[in-house]
Amino acid sequence: PVVHEPGVFRRTFTWVGNRIGDGSGEAKDGFYPQLGGMIPGAGWLSAGPGYRHHLFGNAAVADVSAAMSWRRYSMMQSRIEWPALFSNHLSIGAGVKYQDFTQIDYFGVGPDSDRSARTDYRLKSLDVAGSAAVRPTDWLSIGGRAGYIRGLDIAPGLSSIRPPTHEVFNDATAPGLTVQPRYGHADVFVEADTRDTPGYPASGGLYRLGLTTLHDLDGSGQSFSRVDADTTQYVPLFHRNWVVAVRGRVALSQTGAGNDVPFYLMPTLGGGN
Repeated sequence: PVVHEPGVFRRTFTWVGNRIGDGSGEAKDGFYPQLGGMIPGAGWLSAGPGYRHHLFGNAAVADVSAAMSWRRYSMMQSRIEWPALFSNHLSIGAGVKYQDFTQIDYFGVGPDSDRSARTDYRLKSLDVAGSAAVRPTDWLSIGGRAGYIRGLDIAPGLSSIRPPTHEVFNDATAPGLTVQPRYGHADVFVEADTRDTPGYPASGGLYRLGLTTLHDLDGSGQSFSRVDADTTQYVPLFHRNWVVAVRGRVALSQTGAGNDVPFYLMPTLGGGN
């Protein structure tokens, strides 16, 4: 459910890989290099093969890719999407994604966590979801996603220099450490994009407000919801030769009585993004 913004390295090489041999700038059918798709901490490089093919007279595109990172994180995903229905006012899609993140750092929850408590754990999951977005105007999008997460598993990490999270923490200090449920999840969002050039903006902004709900299907007390607000404003300087980007983000999580937010789904600070 957590979306991670791609770093500069991955964005650059993904852009190149998607457009090799295509003067129009449109993504071409066939094989391409899959860069990234991992969470922060996966290592400086993650890569693998991808394949895309347009269907139904180019109205839809199917995409399959996989990647492995420097630290042995792995990801496989497949997706089909209709990106520009009704004169580009509607997009729908569905997909499945498997991920295996082998050595995620965990220090504890909150500002009192300490570097000396560094541990690591392994996270596996399978997420099947469908999505839709409506674009009333060129700059406004309203959409949502719903899906099912199964196969969640928290195990000792593969690091040989840090202790497993299970040896240092428990369910009180790392909620959800011993029991991982199946989840039904849904989210809705509204996004306003006034950037002059989305790929390399010099002015305008990107503003997003989203609500995510994850329902514990096994009744283990790990249902929660979260509101995310993310805004970025670009300010040109010196005849647009320099650009200052100012960003702010707020994430507010809430649970009902007897429920906790699993530590591995909490918002985090840090990372290359």
